[in-house]
Amino acid sequence: MEVGNRNWRLGNGARKILFYGVLPGVMIVSLTVSIGATYAQSYNNKIFPGVSIGPIDVGGLTHEKAAAKLATATNAAIKDGLTVTIDGLTQTIPLLNEGVSDPDTSVELVNWKIDAAVETALAVGRQNSLASIVVPLVVRVNHRTVGLAPNIDQDRLLSELAQAFPQAHQPAVEPAFLIKKINGAWQALVSVGSSGTIVDHEELLAKMEQSLRTELFLPVLSAKTNEQQPRVSQEAAEGLVDEVVTIMQAAPYTLTYADEYGEYEWSLDEEMLASALAPILENNAAVVGFVSTFSDTMRTLTSDVLTPAQDAKLVIENGKVKEFQTSKAGAELNMDETLAAITAVWGQADQTIELAVTTTAPSVDVGDVNDLGINEILGVGTSNFSGSPTNRIKNIKNGARLLNGTLIKPGETFSLLNTLKPFTTDNGYLPELVIKGDKIQPELGGGLCQIGTTIFRAAMNSGMPIVERRSHSLAVSYYFDPENGNPGTDATIYEPSPDFKFLNDTGYYILIATDVNTINGQLTFTLWGTSDGRQGSYSAPVVSSWISPGETRNIETLDLEPGKIQCQHAYPGANASFTYTIKRSEDEIEEQIFTSSYRALPEICLVGVAELTPTEPTVEDPSSSETTNDPPLME
Repeated sequence: MEVGNRNWRLGNGARKILFYGVLPGVMIVSLTVSIGATYAQSYNNKIFPGVSIGPIDVGGLTHEKAAAKLATATNAAIKDGLTVTIDGLTQTIPLLNEGVSDPDTSVELVNWKIDAAVETALAVGRQNSLASIVVPLVVRVNHRTVGLAPNIDQDRLLSELAQAFPQAHQPAVEPAFLIKKINGAWQALVSVGSSGTIVDHEELLAKMEQSLRTELFLPVLSAKTNEQQPRVSQEAAEGLVDEVVTIMQAAPYTLTYADEYGEYEWSLDEEMLASALAPILENNAAVVGFVSTFSDTMRTLTSDVLTPAQDAKLVIENGKVKEFQTSKAGAELNMDETLAAITAVWGQADQTIELAVTTTAPSVDVGDVNDLGINEILGVGTSNFSGSPTNRIKNIKNGARLLNGTLIKPGETFSLLNTLKPFTTDNGYLPELVIKGDKIQPELGGGLCQIGTTIFRAAMNSGMPIVERRSHSLAVSYYFDPENGNPGTDATIYEPSPDFKFLNDTGYYILIATDVNTINGQLTFTLWGTSDGRQGSYSAPVVSSWISPGETRNIETLDLEPGKIQCQHAYPGANASFTYTIKRSEDEIEEQIFTSSYRALPEICLVGVAELTPTEPTVEDPSSSETTNDPPLME
């Protein structure tokens, strides 16, 4: 070797030392690599030992078995609900709401992204390098844990909490203006505000999240209450009375807006103002402002002119594309700027106020249908809703109506929730009954999972990349796969989550066409577009195990007349999986495993009583559920 300008040579002794010193190291490395390669090969398609997902050991399990194990553990963690103690009162919040007439309205207030966690666990020790041979051995010694954070539907949970502890949920009452016209003159008084009590939601949710993340268990949690003071003091509100009278004396105010179609006027009259004015806090100072519902009043007032953008929609007739709804730009009220313009002229008579309006472009703007590239069928999805109750069928027809003709732009990620919402009676949806603890309440959303399941199958048969999908929580016969009658190929949606999404990566527009056959109960969705030669398919779902629903569970309720009984059907649990394949060419084939874990649900009967029997909370043993590979008897 050369150092500086001098040559150095190793003598024979040094060569021997180097040879005998290096050789053992090389042999150890070779042996380690050989053992590591053999070890890695023995766990092909399995998670390496030493890997856990949250507190659950999943080492040595396949994707399907790991997902099933996690589903069993997570279902057990929330099955008995959340028991909370506040100010000495203990109540249990149900985390699983069960549909009475429609299983689509069954919803979990807590869920986990199990498939994503399993994929992460499978990737541990499988880097594209020498590490993929050595790391598995290290993992076995040094345990690796993959996170399993729960997704908590906070809004829904807090709503349930407020109903369970009404005495602890008494928000502060703000002072308000009482405005009247007496003998032709406006007068204003101020109602007295009061302090309130609210539950410390953030602390409770943090405790809940931490317990579920680390232990997959919910102990009895305690929550504290905090005193809440009105944001505006009584004295500050009373100091605004003269200004309120001045504002009312100058009413009405004229609101204007003009576009290429014409000029429009609306009157902000005395009656509207008297019910809308309120003392509010702005920049830490009390000022005259509007009640929170005034924004809705303004939108309703101007809704005849200011409308959202309208996307182009198409319809298929006799195998040909026909345009039936053109795109149209929209106009939306800029509420903050409009309210600022109104307050700027308050107290000045004969004022005209120009509305602040934002023009919105349609997301799908179509000029010529021939330019869309919609000329062939990409794939078809079907499901059957025979035997559905009346409201469920109407919701399915309504969802199909809203979906029919939808255009998906090239590169766009389609969201089923965004396409079907808002989930209101005004948008055509009807309610179904839901069991929440010991109560039966109406809730919108029946039939939506039929829509989700059908579009999921259509997207897979079209070879679309699936961005988001979650199975229904129950194995419902409406969604059993048409090929072999097994559960596993369904998709659920529930606002605000989960959603169903897929990517349009075809380079052309995609059109969704829907067909509802109420005679045979067949729902058919077809994706139209331009094929790039890909083929999409999925294997028939395989059920690895069935879980007995168990014995009927009777729950006393005050919502029914004494002696009257109302029951929810039993549903067996199941663990199922299938493989989705996108074949883009002979050399480019993508496969994705979808797993579905359905929880067992016994028949639940609400029994009307005159007085509830005091009971102590019980914890059932999850191992008591009977698991079998044989399918259960279905109704």
